[in-house]
Amino acid sequence: MVGLSTDREGPDGRQLEGSKGHSAYLIPGTTSQYNIAATVAGLPEQRITGETEGLGDLIRGGLEAWADASC
Repeated sequence: MVGLSTDREGPDGRQLEGSKGHSAYLIPGTTSQYNIAATVAGLPEQRITGETEGLGDLIRGGLEAWADASC
């Protein structure tokens, strides 16, 4: 699975807004909107990739560590 960025500049160098939360995915000028458009248009090479760690990732990591320690 390819991680898509939510807080980087566009491939042409222009700054895009970062997305915070699922409700921001389609806000104009965000990297999330840009990546969705590139995916729908069939242009995966135009997507802005990268790892962005959010609260959900932190919680999942903590839960996985807790589960590993409990086994």
